[in-house]
Amino acid sequence: MSTGAPRVAVVREAGEMLGIVPLTAERSRAGLTRLHLLGAGTSTGVAPLARPGAEVTVAAAAARALAAHGQADALVFDGIPVTSPWPHLLAHHWPGARPRLLHRLSTSPEPYVTLDAGSYEAWLRTRSASFRAQVRKVRRRLDQRGVTTRRTQTAGELAGDLRAFLGLHKARWAREGGSGVVTPAVEAMLFEAGPALLREGRLDVWSMEAGGQTVCSQICLLSEGYATLWLQGYDESWARARLGLACMAGVIEDGFDRGIRRISLGEGGQDYKYRFADGEERLAWSVLPLPGPRLGLVLAGLQGRRLRRAAGQRLGPERAAQVRRVVRRPAAA
Repeated sequence: MSTGAPRVAVVREAGEMLGIVPLTAERSRAGLTRLHLLGAGTSTGVAPLARPGAEVTVAAAAARALAAHGQADALVFDGIPVTSPWPHLLAHHWPGARPRLLHRLSTSPEPYVTLDAGSYEAWLRTRSASFRAQVRKVRRRLDQRGVTTRRTQTAGELAGDLRAFLGLHKARWAREGGSGVVTPAVEAMLFEAGPALLREGRLDVWSMEAGGQTVCSQICLLSEGYATLWLQGYDESWARARLGLACMAGVIEDGFDRGIRRISLGEGGQDYKYRFADGEERLAWSVLPLPGPRLGLVLAGLQGRRLRRAAGQRLGPERAAQVRRVVRRPAAA
């Protein structure tokens, strides 16, 4: 999550808001100041907002204002849709920047489910026979074990459901060195913003319970007919019960009932997502070096990334590790 000092440009015309470009300024270990979109690292798909048709005006005005606000060394776009015009618009309008230096570091898929089949059962019939059988078998077995599923309805339920989610999610990732997303700041954000988001219909917390305990929890974010599966946690002693599959199917079934048009399954091309998905969007991670005294340092860092990535693709993991050590080794005096 971007937790640095905020740098936010709000563009207005005749007293009306045209758009907003919310950034945070973070200091890297190399001493570089990098501007990230607010929420980067916590969610993917984040981007500036503008009224339709006002994107160029907003980008031009925001770039001038942000450049004048303070020195920065790079503008970073984390997990922004590859179809988004914003990286190129801001690169073109940032004073002194060279758009040709906009560098794409990587891309990743974000699979999604389109809910246009009319009903959950009609959608399920578009899936393979083996998948349909598996979903029904998993649900039947969970019913036999007394597992129930509910969606948080009131602010009174929310705090307890969030605590259950956090406990499951952090326990799930403890053996991997901890969650890369759920930081203390993210936890505080969930409890502070959660009640308002729930009230506005922008937050779902799904809980699967057995014996009075939450064994699986899924958080979804919603906006204007679209939903995104954000993070999940589950009790690993239930891993063989396929809780995640049942929960995802339940979210899709509920989506038909509530008129949701599309559900994003989150960033990453895991095989299980494609058993549900009927399409995908590509997300990109890009960097725009900004003019200033440390431009050369930023460009050198990007060159190092390119060499390390090429090593990993061409030489295999062991040889790539050797190349990375050479690339990172300081030059002899």
